[in-house]
Amino acid sequence: MVDGCCCGGGHRGLYRYDGKAFTCLTTSDGLVNNDVWSILEDRAGHLWVGTRNSGLCRYDKKRFTVFTEKDTNGILTNFLR
Repeated sequence: MVDGCCCGGGHRGLYRYDGKAFTCLTTSDGLVNNDVWSILEDRAGHLWVGTRNSGLCRYDKKRFTVFTEKDTNGILTNFLR
């Protein structure tokens, strides 16, 4: 839950439900890939989103930051579950 919102993923992006309506965040919003395989919320309230063969995204309620295996101190693989 981020700010009281439930989140979920799928093949079309990251979905947020605020108790009234669904919102879908996609590559148009900065998500690296719409094929979301995993979601984790950290203690600071950031969402970490694992995607299929495209890397990891951190969502801070405003924008996405992308981490890939091509980054200097990046992740080991872009395939995340």
